[in-house]
Amino acid sequence: MRVLVVGDLHAPGIHKGYLGHCKKIHKKYNCNRVVFIGDIADMNAVTFHQRHPDDINATAEYKAMKRQLAPWVKAFPKSTVVLGNHDLRVRRVAAGAGIPECYLAGFTDWMPALDDISHKWTFVESVTIDGVLYIHGHKGGSSGVNPAFNKSMKRQISVVQGHLHTRFGIEYWAGKNRKALFGMQVGSGIEKTHPCFGYAKDNDIDPLLGCGAVINGTPHLEPFTVPA
Repeated sequence: MRVLVVGDLHAPGIHKGYLGHCKKIHKKYNCNRVVFIGDIADMNAVTFHQRHPDDINATAEYKAMKRQLAPWVKAFPKSTVVLGNHDLRVRRVAAGAGIPECYLAGFTDWMPALDDISHKWTFVESVTIDGVLYIHGHKGGSSGVNPAFNKSMKRQISVVQGHLHTRFGIEYWAGKNRKALFGMQVGSGIEKTHPCFGYAKDNDIDPLLGCGAVINGTPHLEPFTVPA
């Protein structure tokens, strides 16, 4: 399998050049599988946290997400989407309000851009392809330089994850029977100046933009350099 791994999008906060970058890498490796590593939607307006009074409302954000995600669905109509913590915000907020799952629509019914464009996106909590585990990365600890590497050692399997916008790297280790296993952090595709990232405006470290590819079990990283 030749898998393109798309980093966190956080629509409507996607960098305007990121789709073109991912399409170029998809073509470079002649990928026949696409995995979105999670947080395709930001859901800034649906949160437990205090919001800034200048933030847009939920309806406006939904419409903006739909506009941003539409070309992604068109570019990669058959994809697997690993659910991230932001994608799950609606369900988490609903649960906090006492609304059970049976009252909520499925992801293909409400996720922006998926209701009026031909698609075959599949939503999962994780997926394993060619012995490589793809997860978002918000569970099980996210500290360290390469949390995917730590999870690889713990789970005894190669791991690809996103979640941390400032992590971008591959690290190998010798698993059982000295099999080479790895942990890969794929970075993100976000526009750091978008209002939905206001919480991180004072961070000293900028997000690392890029995507990944796993070609027949071998990982590759492809940084996205923003034109000057």
